[in-house]
Amino acid sequence: MQQRKLNLLAATTAFGLALAGVALADPVDDTLVIETDDGPLEISTTAPAPDHLKGVMDTIWSGWHYRETETRALEADDFDNPGMVFVDLGMDAWNEPMGTNGESCAGLPRRTGKHGRAARGDTAGRRKDRRPDGGRELRQRLRDRADGP
Repeated sequence: MQQRKLNLLAATTAFGLALAGVALADPVDDTLVIETDDGPLEISTTAPAPDHLKGVMDTIWSGWHYRETETRALEADDFDNPGMVFVDLGMDAWNEPMGTNGESCAGLPRRTGKHGRAARGDTAGRRKDRRPDGGRELRQRLRDRADGP
């Protein structure tokens, strides 16, 4: 029993030290630029630290700066990045006419910088003008597209 405790303590210590090395790693000095149809788009991966962190850190760094070179390259390439499939599905759903008036989400008027419930002033729960199906139709369409033809 004593040997088992020692083995567990040694494994836990080794794991903790390995994590500490990752947590204390310095971020790489790199810029995330994605090529689009409209030209290169630089994505912000750092931000000034908020006031409550002043004195602790000056800059908030995206986790992107701590990834391996190969992973950063994959994320910057929208063709190779497997997550971009779902961005395309979301764009298709955003532009697809649906609902009782046959409107797409993209076609709805934007009079404010707010969207969805905030744009309607709905902060106290459900309203009569919400989707009666609770968004199930949209979620099912996204699932169907993800499954393929």
